[in-house]
Amino acid sequence: MKMFIGGLALAGLLAGAYGFWIAADSARHGLFEAAQEADGGRTPGDADFNAIRLGYHGDPTDFRVEPKWYAQAAKQEARIARSMPRGAKTYARTANSPLALDPSAFTLLGPQPLAGEGFGANRAAGRVNVVVSDPDDATVAWLGADGGGIWKTTNCCSTNTSWTVKTDFPELASMAIDDMTMDPNNHNVLYAGTGDLNYGSFSFGSAGVLKSSDRGETWALLGTDVFTMMYAPSAGGYPQYQAIGKVVVDPNNSNNVIAGTKTGLYFSNDAGVNWTGPCYTNNYATGSGAQRQDMTGLAAVNTGSATMLYAAVGTRGTATPVQPDLGKNGANGVYSAAMPASGCPALGAWTLLNSGMPATLGNGTPSTTYGRIEIAVAPSEPQTVYAMISDIGSSGIYGIYKTTTGGSSWTKLANPDGTQPDTGTKVGTQMWYDAGLTVSPTDPNTFFISTVELLVSKNSGSSYVNLTGAYSGGPVHPDNHARAIVGGDANKIINGNDGGVYYITNATTATSYTNATWTDMNNNLPTIEVYGGDISANFATSGTPKAAAGFQDNGSAYVTYGGTPGTATWNANNGGDGFYSRIEPVNGTRFYSSVYTRKGMCIAAHSRRLTRRGANLT
Repeated sequence: MKMFIGGLALAGLLAGAYGFWIAADSARHGLFEAAQEADGGRTPGDADFNAIRLGYHGDPTDFRVEPKWYAQAAKQEARIARSMPRGAKTYARTANSPLALDPSAFTLLGPQPLAGEGFGANRAAGRVNVVVSDPDDATVAWLGADGGGIWKTTNCCSTNTSWTVKTDFPELASMAIDDMTMDPNNHNVLYAGTGDLNYGSFSFGSAGVLKSSDRGETWALLGTDVFTMMYAPSAGGYPQYQAIGKVVVDPNNSNNVIAGTKTGLYFSNDAGVNWTGPCYTNNYATGSGAQRQDMTGLAAVNTGSATMLYAAVGTRGTATPVQPDLGKNGANGVYSAAMPASGCPALGAWTLLNSGMPATLGNGTPSTTYGRIEIAVAPSEPQTVYAMISDIGSSGIYGIYKTTTGGSSWTKLANPDGTQPDTGTKVGTQMWYDAGLTVSPTDPNTFFISTVELLVSKNSGSSYVNLTGAYSGGPVHPDNHARAIVGGDANKIINGNDGGVYYITNATTATSYTNATWTDMNNNLPTIEVYGGDISANFATSGTPKAAAGFQDNGSAYVTYGGTPGTATWNANNGGDGFYSRIEPVNGTRFYSSVYTRKGMCIAAHSRRLTRRGANLT
C-alpha cells in the first residue's frame, strides 16, 4: 500500500492536488514499489520532495509537460483492447491488512474539514479563487479552488452547505481554477479559466478553458493547444507557467468569449472552440524593451448599442528568483477598446485610460510603484468603473480610482490603509496576491474590495468597513480573493479566501467585523492544497493508522483513524504555510511539521500522546 497526495507526485505538482488520498490498488502496487526501490527504499514523502526538487531545479529546457499530452494519451489508451481470463475473479486486499480500502480506486482521507487552524470559524478548507452565485436560484453556487477544481452546491448558504466536485476527469491536466463566469445571455453556460495568476513562486499552470452547457454539472475542456501549461522560461531558467486569470462573455453576443492570461488576451468567436491570440492592448509586448502582459482585470460592458472592453495589465512589479521578469511592468495600466467583429482588436483601437491616474502608467518604462491592477464595473451604471492599483514597495494599496465617464477621467478615492480604526495594519498587504473588486448590483457607490481582509465602502470610497478582521480575532480566514453577491442583495455575499468559503448576511449594514454575521461553509469541502505529508509506518496493519501533512496557508495537521481510514476531520498542529510533515516511524506518537517563515524554515515537533507543541528548531 502506498501513499498518494493528489496523485503521483510529479503529476500532482503539475496538475493540482486537493486533499490527501490513499491508493490500495494492487495493480498499481508494482509501479510504486519500483519507484521506492529506485529511491533507496525511502518513504514516499522523499519521492515527493525529489519530484519537486528535480522539477524546479533541473534543466528547464527538458522539464516540459503539456496538458494535451494527457488528452492524447487518454485517447490512445481507450483504443487498447481489454480482456480478462475466464473464470471467477476476486480483488482482495493484502492478506495481512485489516483495512477495507477500495482496491480499485483512491480513498479520500481529508481534511474534511481542517479543524483548529487558528483563523475564523473552527473549520477550514483550501484557497478559493472565484465564486459564482446563480442569479436565478440563491441556493445554487459554484466555486473554483486553486488546487481542487470546480465545486457546486445546491443548498447554499449555511453551515450544512454541501459541495460536489464537478471536474474530476482525467483529461483535465490542471485542477487550479482562477476565474469563472456565467454567460449573461444564457445562464446554462459557464466558463472557467485554469491556472493561477496570483504570482506565487510555484503556481499551477493552465490546461485550457473549461465550458459547461448544463449549469455546471459537466464540463468540456477547450483550447488545450492554445493555453498550454508552460511557456518559454525567462533568462535564468526556471520553468514559467501560463494561467488564465480572467474570462468574460460578450453581453451582446454569446459566441464572443475573451480570456485574459499571463501573456495577453485571447478571443474566441465561436463560443470557445477556436481562439485568436495573444492580443495586446499596447505596443510594448515585443522588441528589446518588451514588457510583460499579465491581464489582471477584464470586463465586457453593454453600452446599449455595442460592447466595450476594459482590460488591465497588472504585472506584479517585483522580480523573484523564480520569476525574474516580474519587474517588466511598463505596460501596466487600464485600457479600453470596442469589441471587434472577429479576432483581436487592432493595437490602434485600444485607448490607455490614465487621465486622473498616474501619468506614467502604461508608458513602457518599468515602475517600482505601480503593480497589480483590478477593475470592476457597476452593473446598474455601466459608465461607472472602479480600479485598484497596488503599491509595489509596501505591497499595499497605492490607490482606488473611480470613473463615471467610462474611463475618460478618473478620481482618486480615499485609501483604506490606515484610515479606519478597525481596519488594522494588515488590510492592504500582499496586494499582488489577494486583490479584487465587486460593485453592488443596485448601488454604484457601494463596492467591496478583497485584500488580506474583505472591506466594503458604502459612500464611494470615503470610508471603509473591515468585514473580516482576520488579524484582530475576526471570524474569517485571511487572504481574501473572491466575492459573489447572492440574489442581487449586496448584504449577502459568498466570500472565498485561503481558508475556504464563507457567507455574510449583513455586508452593507455591519459597522465592523465584530457585528458582521458570518457562516463558514467548509464542512465537506476537501480542497486543502497539500504540499507534502506522511503516513504512519504500520498504516496497513494498525488498528489506529495515522497521517500528517502540510498545507498552503493552513499550517500542518494530523489525523488518527480508529479502523479503516476515510474522509475525516484533521486537527491542526501548526500555522502559516505548512510544508513537509513526518511521523516518527517506530511508535508513531510524535509528528514533525515544517513551517515557512521569512527567515527560512522552522520545524515543530508535536506529541499526540502529550498533546503539546514542541519548540521551533532553526
